[in-house]
Amino acid sequence: MPLTEVQRGVIGQSEAIKIAMLTSDGEVECSNPATDDEHRDIETHRRRHFSTVALQVKTTWRFWTHRRSQIIQIPFTVRVGRLVSNPHFYYLFGFFDKKAMAFRSPMFLVPSKEVHQHAMPRVVNGRWRFTFQASMKPGARDRFSRYRVSPTEVGKLLLQIIRKLEKEAAARPGRDRLAGLPGLLWVAKPQRTTRRKAT
Repeated sequence: MPLTEVQRGVIGQSEAIKIAMLTSDGEVECSNPATDDEHRDIETHRRRHFSTVALQVKTTWRFWTHRRSQIIQIPFTVRVGRLVSNPHFYYLFGFFDKKAMAFRSPMFLVPSKEVHQHAMPRVVNGRWRFTFQASMKPGARDRFSRYRVSPTEVGKLLLQIIRKLEKEAAARPGRDRLAGLPGLLWVAKPQRTTRRKAT
């Protein structure tokens, strides 16, 4: 029996974690969120630091050929109201080669805002529908070609992105530094109000 879509997704996520950790020499730590309500498959951060980058891993197990170019096309949907475009949120797209049991180069590490703006967005029946399409041909110059990355460089590129976000957070004054951390909840002590006595 063929693998199910869920099984293929789990394999892709597991392979992405392996790649991120190995190609960063262990500097990138990875974890799986307990829930996927926000469409985050993997949480990554630099070891001993707290600025995170969340990844949504999108995998295809086939490609199609157009004018000698190998094209990957990955459709996906997100419920309206749950779409998040954030500097800490990236998509990792890749073609998984079943025979090699690994991702084929190149992969695509793309900011969420870029995907949501340019991956053929449209709303159908209360859901955003996207189709990521990119050429795997060397030297290709399409919309997403600048986000190409070899599987052997994914971890290093993630480190660059995380360090950049850390520097941006450090440049913000005081309380604004913490405000850049995703998922942060502010808890403030209630202020006392003095009641004026009636005269």
